[in-house]
Amino acid sequence: MNIRRFLFFAAAFLFIAAVGAGLFLWNAQKPPPAKDAVQGMPPQSGEEPGGTLPSGGAEEERQGFPEPDNPPVAPENPVRVQLKQQARSYAEIMGSFSSQSNFSNLVALFPFSTEGMKRKLSGIIQRNAMENPAAAPFRGTQTRALKADIVLIDEANGKAAVEVSTQRREEASGGESRTYYQDIIIEYVKEGDMWLVDNAAWGDIGP
Repeated sequence: MNIRRFLFFAAAFLFIAAVGAGLFLWNAQKPPPAKDAVQGMPPQSGEEPGGTLPSGGAEEERQGFPEPDNPPVAPENPVRVQLKQQARSYAEIMGSFSSQSNFSNLVALFPFSTEGMKRKLSGIIQRNAMENPAAAPFRGTQTRALKADIVLIDEANGKAAVEVSTQRREEASGGESRTYYQDIIIEYVKEGDMWLVDNAAWGDIGP
């Protein structure tokens, strides 16, 4: 009788223990609820507790990635670059002179001019020599090129035109001076491998 009772209680104890162990293992293997998992996780980098990004967080995240490369800029046609550089120099030399230099600046432009332009330059020199004799009071003008823009280019036919914007300053022996702005259109023709100036015309004087 005692043995039966012992075996009964022993079997009951083992059954209860087995059930308890099974429940414990089942709870241990079951994934935790999503809410609890979020609450138990530490905040990610750039995130405040509660799941919200701090102020400026998005900018900080972007700083971790390289900026996309800008598309390469195609280089300008070398002929256009050459014409603009030549036109700037031509405008500055042609527009800078003094009554005491015998307009040697214009003579310096001959190698870069066509025969027709050379005749025009010679006419300017003669006209100014008569209007401003050596004994006349000093008068001079200094010209600085500000920018140059291609207004016409026809490489096939060897023609081009460049507009140069300049700043000019006139001075006289009496101390009078004035500064003004003036554009000049320089026309080119191609002779052989050289672009030569065939005409140069000053525009209206600006303020």
